[in-house]
Amino acid sequence: MATVSFDVFDTLLTRIWAEPRDLFVQLGAQLRDAGVSTLAPLPFAAERQNAERRARAAVPSHEVMLADIVRELGRRLGWTASQCAAAEAAEIVIENAGIRPVPGMTAVVARARRETGPVIFLTDMYLPSAIIRPWLERGGFFQDGDRLLVSGEAGAGKGTGELFCQARAATGGDFRAWTHWGDHPLSDDESPRKLGIVPQRAPATGLARHERALRGADRFAMPARSLLAVSLAISRTLCPASVMPPTHAPAPRRVLATIRIFIRPLPCQQPVVASGE
Repeated sequence: MATVSFDVFDTLLTRIWAEPRDLFVQLGAQLRDAGVSTLAPLPFAAERQNAERRARAAVPSHEVMLADIVRELGRRLGWTASQCAAAEAAEIVIENAGIRPVPGMTAVVARARRETGPVIFLTDMYLPSAIIRPWLERGGFFQDGDRLLVSGEAGAGKGTGELFCQARAATGGDFRAWTHWGDHPLSDDESPRKLGIVPQRAPATGLARHERALRGADRFAMPARSLLAVSLAISRTLCPASVMPPTHAPAPRRVLATIRIFIRPLPCQQPVVASGE
């Protein structure tokens, strides 16, 4: 029987941030305002990214969960257990506020389900499936009978092929009759192809040149620049090329309308509370 699997992030779900790491700047600002962190947003963002690198390097599979990353960050910054818990919760809140479905992909998943039955969702991610599944449900992707495998929980990623093997073991699927949708050239194309899986390239969700220029080339972008760059990208994809050539920015009124729809609610509206021990 045929099997269809889907990558999750940048295939079915996308973020309101130009780069996923830009979220760490917003996280740093909220944690500083809440008294959890004393670092300015940009230095905090660098510490958060470096903590993830150290956490991954400490395990053979290089697959970790957010709790592992925050624990490493807490050791670096001298945090208490309650500060670590507040930071982990705050990051999840910001992620939750910034997740959006990729336009057009709900129909692709629905068609695959009609043709082959329940589908499989595979993601190289440090957030738990208990967090990701509701996002897929909210986007109209996940239904009862489907499966979601997360690399951090499985201790195996798509890039090595091991997460696909775990999915096969869980479902009894046959790689010779398996199709995988995704956007990453290694983990969603080269890796499954080596296993005999047929890869399908998901529509591009990246920024155009002028949108990337708006974000800037720095390691981290401040929230306003990151959010506006993505707003331009979404406006471009929703506006026919005959009306708005890709090389030109959309009209200000369309940009403002897109911002209101796409980035509501703003992550900065969510409070962060550091509980006492």
